[in-house]
Amino acid sequence: MLSETGEPSALHLEKYKMISKLKIYLKKYPRIKKMADRRWAFYQMTSTEIYLWKMFILMQIPGRIGSIARKKLLGFKKCGDNVMIWHHAWFKLPQNIIIGNEARIHPMAYIDASGGLEIGSNVGISPGVQIYTQNHSIFSDAPYYTQPYRLGKVIIEDDCWIGAGAIITAGVIVRVGTIVAAGAVVTKNTEQYSIVAGVPAEKIGERKINV
Repeated sequence: MLSETGEPSALHLEKYKMISKLKIYLKKYPRIKKMADRRWAFYQMTSTEIYLWKMFILMQIPGRIGSIARKKLLGFKKCGDNVMIWHHAWFKLPQNIIIGNEARIHPMAYIDASGGLEIGSNVGISPGVQIYTQNHSIFSDAPYYTQPYRLGKVIIEDDCWIGAGAIITAGVIVRVGTIVAAGAVVTKNTEQYSIVAGVPAEKIGERKINV
């Protein structure tokens, strides 16, 4: 937590000092450290299991009743008015997700918000869409799954339509009014009111005023 001047707050500094002292203490007593590590691992495993069961149960409930339950119980950072979240949509770390008004998230969407996700108003996320906000590092000196994650926030601005089966990768901004064609893989920021398609997605057209 930063102060108004951009510097770490007193509470943040105090917490950092306490953690540092704890690390020094645990180094002196390896048995206690081992017990603490096991307890922490057990806590993580248990909390993950509880979340997965909760997610699995909530994603099964169909219709508007299911949508209301998901909006109320999944713990989104913010969820706007008249949002519809259909059954079998899966969310990872919903506490990092902001959703605007009148958004629609359809069945079988997979949404990973590890790096943060903002979904604007009047956005449609079609069935089978995948949104990722993290990637493994790709250094050659270790297997990919042992390497640290690289996080990248995804922003989907207002009035966007993400077509069925499309993939949006970490760090991408889908600009206002964009249409992403079915099956496209979006690896870079789009232009406002553009239509993108392909692997990787490229601009193929623009939305026009209906006259």
